[in-house]
Amino acid sequence: MEFEIFRIPKPDVIIYLNLELQLSLDLLENKDAKDRKKYLMGKQDAHEGDLNHLKNARKSALDLVKEKNN
Repeated sequence: MEFEIFRIPKPDVIIYLNLELQLSLDLLENKDAKDRKKYLMGKQDAHEGDLNHLKNARKSALDLVKEKNN
């Protein structure tokens, strides 16, 4: 849709940053990260708070990278 309807140019390169889950969680706990998310009013983001979601999202992304590189 983005490329056909909105005519957004297709990327030449896609860079995927692969972080271990624990590092991602540590970064999310960082005070600066919390300050940038004041809109959550102290609540945790629904996706960021669900470890299964984070694990599955990472696995899906890694599978997609593997698929696109073959």
